[in-house]
Amino acid sequence: MTAGLKAPIAEFVQSQGRAPSLNEVGGAVPGKYVDSVSIQTNGTAIVVVATLKTSGVNAGIAGDTLAIATTPATASQWACGRATSGGTANSRAAALAATSVAAQYLPSACK
Repeated sequence: MTAGLKAPIAEFVQSQGRAPSLNEVGGAVPGKYVDSVSIQTNGTAIVVVATLKTSGVNAGIAGDTLAIATTPATASQWACGRATSGGTANSRAAALAATSVAAQYLPSACK
């Protein structure tokens, strides 16, 4: 749901030196479980946040968010959800802060 944006964001950061908007990296189409996707910045990280649908999904994840994050300096290293490895300390903190999905529902790479 968010992984497809990693390469376009990394390429955009390399060429433009800043975080892109969602439209600048091809946008994101909501899917079976995803209601919306956004790109946010917090000064030290670029965060891609997927907001899950509120209906038609497991009640344990309804309306929750899952995030991946990177830093502008290391746009090829990403952190996911509640992961304790991958990315940088700043990107892990940003992904954690923007993720509300309970650990039991996260993909294994995001725990």
